[in-house]
Amino acid sequence: MSEWHAGDARQGSSVGSSEGADADAVRRVLAGDTATFAAIVERWQGRLLNLAWRFCRDRSLAEDMAQEAFVKAFRALDTFRGEAKFSTWLTALALNSYRSTLRGRRPPTVNLDLVRLVGLEPSALATL
Repeated sequence: MSEWHAGDARQGSSVGSSEGADADAVRRVLAGDTATFAAIVERWQGRLLNLAWRFCRDRSLAEDMAQEAFVKAFRALDTFRGEAKFSTWLTALALNSYRSTLRGRRPPTVNLDLVRLVGLEPSALATL
């Protein structure tokens, strides 16, 4: 599997100046124009994907985590009060989602019977 780096998914140049566009898009989505949410996803997918990758260092998992964060954002869009920037709200939601996802994952295990069969020393487990 090829290694993917956070820099591979770039933010659009309009991210920094998009707060007005984001607020307008949120209003439109809440008014029933759910297709407008695609513009939010397009604008912020690079940032959320980069953030997810920094958490897990796995491209496939990062993509899944970012997608789940957008699903959660869509469902919770009516909780965005506009007191903070949309980017702050979305990033906080994504961070909480990523932490929750990774908290629920079990760490990889090593079958000790297989280790004994192969004849590895216990100290060799650290290199697996």
